[in-house]
Amino acid sequence: MPVYAQSLTNPALNATIGGLTGSAFLSRALPFLFTWLIIIALIFFLINLVLAGLNWIQSQGDKAQIETVRRKISHNFIGILVVFSVFLIAKLIGTSLGIAGLENLRITLPTL
Repeated sequence: MPVYAQSLTNPALNATIGGLTGSAFLSRALPFLFTWLIIIALIFFLINLVLAGLNWIQSQGDKAQIETVRRKISHNFIGILVVFSVFLIAKLIGTSLGIAGLENLRITLPTL
């Protein structure tokens, strides 16, 4: 009996992606998605950190505003810590269970 699900292709996708199996596609897509999510989180972190620093400068010594800015900075660092923790947990799960897409996660710094 033939198995038709193994020969399905998506004509809207190019040949390199359209002919992949589900697991092969996920092993390519997961590292890409994790990398972009970390980049977006880092950009968000840096923007919020700069804005909190500007708010601190503009507080002019007001204790209530300084405390609000300190909370924002703390929340900012907690958020980036959560993002990297999710990355490490996903890598650990991928390595433990042998999931190719999660096993190959890496953070690569861009170069010029």
